[in-house]
Amino acid sequence: MARYLNLEKANKHARKSCACWNPNRVSRLWNRFCYRTMARDFYLSREWIDRSVRYLHGEYSLNTYPWPYSDSGFANWREYPDNLITDQSNFVVKYATSYCAWKIFEYTGHWPQRCSRERFDAKRWVQFLAEAGYPNIVDKLERERHYVGINPNIGEYGLVVWAEGGAVENGHTTVSTYYNKEYCFTVVDVKQYIWVEISQTRERLVNTIFPSTKVALAG
Repeated sequence: MARYLNLEKANKHARKSCACWNPNRVSRLWNRFCYRTMARDFYLSREWIDRSVRYLHGEYSLNTYPWPYSDSGFANWREYPDNLITDQSNFVVKYATSYCAWKIFEYTGHWPQRCSRERFDAKRWVQFLAEAGYPNIVDKLERERHYVGINPNIGEYGLVVWAEGGAVENGHTTVSTYYNKEYCFTVVDVKQYIWVEISQTRERLVNTIFPSTKVALAG
């Protein structure tokens, strides 16, 4: 078995990254780096590259969310505040926010990062995306462009989705996301979502830290 597909090892690192099981902060940071590195090794693997190529050729129903985050056996313990497992954007894995952060990385090559120390549930992703460099809210989706949709009214924390290609038919568009820790590929009513365009040229807004500063970053 390839090193990056060793689920037992991935879970060992994940557990040791949690404060409830490991009181040593340096060790926790190291183990977090290790399981995230296993995810990186997967998306640099031939298996993921082949899957990604198929996705780019129109097989939008393929789940490209990387292993081990996508593995149902990874970090499948009961969740508490001190044992949550996060991705490179510091969102809890197997949730819509982590999945959409991954899709942004997959498209742009940059994991979206917050400037402030705010907690960003899905319903607050308009602010999060603005901080991460994607402030462009649109009224109309266009083909071959990429968008994150935010619906703050689903459940307690809202829901974010990734628009697959931007095509709209009869007021609906195809999206992918994670819901109840499972991959979902479906269609949604575009009017129920706030749509933020994800471009490969980012404009990072840091006004929460430096109110008068606006910094542009090339994608």
